[in-house]
Amino acid sequence: NQFTVKNTEGTEVLSINRDGIFAPRGKLVGSTISVDSAVQTPLVKSSAGSTLVLESLTRSLRLSGNRGVFIDSPAGGININSFQSIHIGSSHGKFAIKGSDVRLKNLPTANSSTVSSFNSPHQIFQVCVCETGKLFLVPSRSHCDVNTNLCK
Repeated sequence: NQFTVKNTEGTEVLSINRDGIFAPRGKLVGSTISVDSAVQTPLVKSSAGSTLVLESLTRSLRLSGNRGVFIDSPAGGININSFQSIHIGSSHGKFAIKGSDVRLKNLPTANSSTVSSFNSPHQIFQVCVCETGKLFLVPSRSHCDVNTNLCK
């Protein structure tokens, strides 16, 4: 019995058999493996109770699938964090956000002097959209002014 992982060129990058674990084109250190080429496999799975970590310390990490890429967390949350921008797009479809509580935090607010005149503990705003797609807030009784400095 043997388990073998090959790259897209068909070259063996990892094999496991009775004699041990071998990484002829990479290096195996403790419980991690470093591979200098691509890895193709139908399943990557952590052991029960362990966190699965896929990382690239010096380059990018790409997950792709011709029929889609699915990220599912039936018993927990999903966090996406980035040092730089996060881009989400669709070339032939829609982008939908679905949730019982959707929040857009830290949007800039226009007419801040009008906002402070409200004597309500819960201020209500409306979302405005610039021609560029940038979002900003105005007080609920105000009008969206796309000529604001927030759209520049």
